Amino acid sequence: MNRIIILAFLLAPIVAQAEQVGSFYVGMTGGAGKFNGKPNYDTLTLEIGDSGQVAGGYVGYSATNGQLKFSFELEYLKYRGELETKITDLDIGIGAKNDYSYSGSMLMGIMAAPDIELYGRIGYGNLKVKTTSGSLADPVERDETLGSTHGGMGVRFTNHTNLGFRVEYRHMFNDDYKMSDGYEFESDGDMVLAGFDYSF
Repeated sequence: MNRIIILAFLLAPIVAQAEQVGSFYVGMTGGAGKFNGKPNYDTLTLEIGDSGQVAGGYVGYSATNGQLKFSFELEYLKYRGELETKITDLDIGIGAKNDYSYSGSMLMGIMAAPDIELYGRIGYGNLKVKTTSGSLADPVERDETLGSTHGGMGVRFTNHTNLGFRVEYRHMFNDDYKMSDGYEFESDGDMVLAGFDYSF
């Protein structure tokens, strides 16, 4: 989170000198992703994954300086899909289900054409996860809050109106968490999102 705050302070003078008046915007987004998990057992290497869907909304502020565009965005996402595996011989069951996330991002873009923006994103937030680990007969269920850093790139189309449409690829780097048996579980994810926004 500190990295996002530092980046915001570094970009603030550039945004303050924007040649055009900035604008607030709101939007809705949705898409699909592949979420991966890796329990770090000393004598066993496992990698599990599952596809899922995601939907949510965002609010932001953007300002333009020549061909450059800078935005700060707050976002909420709700997830569907989960990771789960069972190792019958060792009596181990592992599961993780992304519930929802909230985050802040900095977007840095360039206007490739009057109505086409190419942008990159970096952000940080919290991811709520429902986890299951332990024996198959008596699993332990817990709610976890993980820090999650994300980065990505996308393209946004406006057609000279207040409405915009964007398509984006994003990668998530989630903090590790300890399962009920003390071993760590690593997770990450890749998403493709499409969204509509309105500037005012």
